Amino acid sequence: MKKIALLLVCLMLSGCSYLTEFFIYNSTLEPIYVSYQFKYLWHSDAFISAAEIKSFKSFTKIKEVEDQSALRIDSISKTVSCILKPKEALWIGADTNFSLKNKYDAEKLRANLKLLEIEASNHIFSYDSLTVLQKFQTFDLNHVGISVE
Repeated sequence: MKKIALLLVCLMLSGCSYLTEFFIYNSTLEPIYVSYQFKYLWHSDAFISAAEIKSFKSFTKIKEVEDQSALRIDSISKTVSCILKPKEALWIGADTNFSLKNKYDAEKLRANLKLLEIEASNHIFSYDSLTVLQKFQTFDLNHVGISVE
């Protein structure tokens, strides 16, 4: 009986979880250059050291991209950089049960970032861990990101 009760509790708790992925979306008609410096070689939360390029139809419809040759990850300088074509996004990590409205979650979003630079239309936009949160927006429970337009 105890095993059944424990199983039911586990099922109820696991049913409430969802995964939120973080992206930088190229919504322009031209390629953009994205570069960020991370603090630690993390593989969870945001601004991770194992980023990936994806394609998207909308901010919530993301597909895998086989060709990752435009992506450069330098673990010595702790830098991720790439050129994103139009309708491509840089996947920069994920977290469970994430909300931008939650201060603890927002802190996790910026905790590993030193500097983010985005070059689009001959303009360079720079954000550090204190200013980057204002650029993020929630598209749905599973997709949070920065849309470069």
